[in-house]
Amino acid sequence: MSFESSAGRGRFEDIQMPVRVIKDRSPTAFSRDVASLRENAFGVVITTSGAEIALISKARNYSSTPFDTMVSFLDERKSAIHVLSDDDREDFFGLVTGVARGMRELSGLPIAIGLNQHPNGHLLPYRNEAGQKNRVQTLQPLHVHVYEIGNYADKKQRMGNLDKEEQTDISDPLLKLSGEILQAELSQSASLLNAGASFDLRTDALPLGLHVVFPIGVDQFLTEYSELLAQMQDQALHVYGQLANVFTQPTGPAMHLLSIDQRRENMDVFLDTTPYALPGNSETALRWLANNIKDVKDVPSHHTFVNGFAVTYTIMDKGNDTTLVNIHPRLMSRGNSPDSLGIYKENTSEETEADILGKIDFYNDLLENLHPTWHPLSGPFLIAKTVM
Repeated sequence: MSFESSAGRGRFEDIQMPVRVIKDRSPTAFSRDVASLRENAFGVVITTSGAEIALISKARNYSSTPFDTMVSFLDERKSAIHVLSDDDREDFFGLVTGVARGMRELSGLPIAIGLNQHPNGHLLPYRNEAGQKNRVQTLQPLHVHVYEIGNYADKKQRMGNLDKEEQTDISDPLLKLSGEILQAELSQSASLLNAGASFDLRTDALPLGLHVVFPIGVDQFLTEYSELLAQMQDQALHVYGQLANVFTQPTGPAMHLLSIDQRRENMDVFLDTTPYALPGNSETALRWLANNIKDVKDVPSHHTFVNGFAVTYTIMDKGNDTTLVNIHPRLMSRGNSPDSLGIYKENTSEETEADILGKIDFYNDLLENLHPTWHPLSGPFLIAKTVM
């Protein structure tokens, strides 16, 4: 299936992206299960409810410096924002706030909080039958990436020079359509409006996606208003489910594409019953999709849809007590939070001993800077590296 956004492909291709040069640890150093998360933790916090949350040294950094931390539950049952209890969600984002604050103080750099959500991603094979990556999210436990967004290499990459898969990772081909639908859905929420939320869809300026801006400082937003993140995900899941039912029906674990006549009929019902008006271009695009969507085996690999609901959130401090929650729905894209910022990464050699020692110093400082109420314990990563 092929679709060109009406946002203006020419302007999109002219976007200049800063390039990061990063170093990777050995691919064998990190796997996707809870045991590996625990092994790579430099700190572990046990909450008042008994949940374990790890601060983890990532195998592949989102940033080009040590200022990059993954915060993750060590429990596969705590897998998505909308399934957490209030206590677990408040503990988790309270700790994330402490980590982000500590990293800002230690690095002096702007900090982003990236959250990829693909609730069923861990159940999928790495690639689909067309050879395209299946997963937007590979780890089952809920986790976020707290990373710096400065220190670029002294070069840039033009969007139009990247291959199709890389372009799709950075901007979902259906971003304008999904963003407009999501904006219409979220703008009906009394809770979001009461919190002062404003909405702005960006399809040709970074960061790409739906900007939901709150007149609340980022620390206060994460510690006192995290339920709004859960609510936004619930609403996104709701409208995603409605649209999935227009095009497909489940047949066991797989989804079966409906006939064109059934899709057209379902789309008419969806558009007639939606409690908000969509822009004319979006309605036209939805009808076009109902007529032209094809089975995965009949399209190029970079035109396949993600299997199941997937979205990327990037949370940033905009200054002046204002928080940006950037939402990038992933209908066809397998990208992550830095991709929404247009950060094209070049992998270089593995970490050196000096790199790892620098991380150890940083992690120790970060643990010392966390509020003492968290009682962080040194994790296996620090203990093992210190012994070495």
